[in-house]
Amino acid sequence: MHLRGATATFASSRTVQFIGNRGTYGAALKAQQSNIQFNGPVLAADNIANAGAGGAFHLVLSNVTFSARATLRNNSLDGCRDEWYFDEGCGGGAMFVRDSQVTHAERAAYLRNTASGADGGAVYIFGLSFGSDSLNSSLLATKVVTFNGNSATRAGGAVWMANAVTFAGGANFLSNSASQEESSGSGGAVHVNPGGALAFGGPATFRNNIASTGGAVTLRGSMSFANNKSRSCWVGNSASVTTGGGALHIEANGRALFGMLAPHNFGPNRGGPLTDRTELDIKVLAGGSYVCDSGQGAGNYNVEGNVCAASCRMRQSCKCPAGQVFAAKQCSCQREV
Repeated sequence: MHLRGATATFASSRTVQFIGNRGTYGAALKAQQSNIQFNGPVLAADNIANAGAGGAFHLVLSNVTFSARATLRNNSLDGCRDEWYFDEGCGGGAMFVRDSQVTHAERAAYLRNTASGADGGAVYIFGLSFGSDSLNSSLLATKVVTFNGNSATRAGGAVWMANAVTFAGGANFLSNSASQEESSGSGGAVHVNPGGALAFGGPATFRNNIASTGGAVTLRGSMSFANNKSRSCWVGNSASVTTGGGALHIEANGRALFGMLAPHNFGPNRGGPLTDRTELDIKVLAGGSYVCDSGQGAGNYNVEGNVCAASCRMRQSCKCPAGQVFAAKQCSCQREV
């Protein structure tokens, strides 16, 4: 389906399905300067884009609202090429978003999407710049979004972003990966480029994500946890580079804010090659920053850089109380048996 300068409303409460399509830019749906409203559930599965961008959806200067549950699974982008040759990059195994707004009003799931030779295994989102002028994209999810089993051979196993992405209802990032073989394989779950702002208003879980640097998240922009509901759990993530930050890798100008009173717990996350992995949860490079705002944490944190451990009141390690051990399954301190 190709929309240009159009308004499309899928009013039925029945599931709208985009399955098994082939194309270059958005094998299922390509929209330019259009507004799209899905009132019922949406399933986009097994769509393939070759040498383009956006395995299922390709959005430019458009607004898309998913009012019911959305599932995007097994979509893929094989090879990446910018349609406009602005050298701004491209990607998105499931969805390419440029100068557009995406809203999830209900739960959503991005499952097993892939970007080969590209960034953003599930979602690639950015705004185009013309000198001092720029356009912006955004993704807003009011309910929980799950990213499971997505992969990219470059950065952002699930999400590559250079604009605002807000998970107001929280998010789960499970078993996503960015290439461990290439230095560009950063952010096993999320790669936040300069100009990107990743925000959570609900619980966030990062579990078993892998990359060369930033097993779960690489920050070149900002990440924030906005309120006392936005607790976070970081367990079992790994980076193949020894100094790569098993869970969180903060580069120059990157900023992470773990605020309020919600717990932010880091279980064992590891950095280094498989034969010699050591626990390394957080790595902060010169010019990056990591801020704890009187929050509470549990577990044993291993950090490098001028940082405090995750909400541990300015201490660089935060261990469980006597008689308790950190349990990865619960992502909290539990009574020792």
